[in-house]
Amino acid sequence: MFFPWTAVVAMDVRGIIAREGKLPWYLPSELQHFKRLTLGHPVIMGRKTFEAIGRPLPNRHNVVLSRWKREDAAREIVTAQDATHHYVHDVTVLFDRYGQEEAMVIGGRDIFSLLLPYCTRMVQTIVLAEIEGDTYFPPWDRTDWIKIAESSYRWTPGEAYAYVIQAYERKRG
Repeated sequence: MFFPWTAVVAMDVRGIIAREGKLPWYLPSELQHFKRLTLGHPVIMGRKTFEAIGRPLPNRHNVVLSRWKREDAAREIVTAQDATHHYVHDVTVLFDRYGQEEAMVIGGRDIFSLLLPYCTRMVQTIVLAEIEGDTYFPPWDRTDWIKIAESSYRWTPGEAYAYVIQAYERKRG
């Protein structure tokens, strides 16, 4: 079963996505790309990702998956135990209730591991460097995906690194 969800991730060439819970680079133009891609869509993230961001992302319905129940009017909190299907069932019910067509899965690692098998699209930013970090994007089977677009961005003043954005669609069948 697949949902109209898009995994949105930035990583270095080795798959590093974080260091001590935060992005280990600063790329203003890539952050603008993330904003354009996610604006107006629900964003699904884990509690640690939400806490690293520090606030709900504006103009998006923020869904925070957590194993602990916490009430917060600024975002929808979906709680579940470790059961994968329980998480996904809760999120599916949430989106049925809000009538959303597409949601963006934005991390972290545990959320990507949990929800990538249900996503139909993936947009990856590959930072063209080896950056120190402690959290990797989970393994994924490239044979299940078709690359549909790729754009390269050179290093410029104000940007720490060059990067590539790749868009994938899950193979049907």
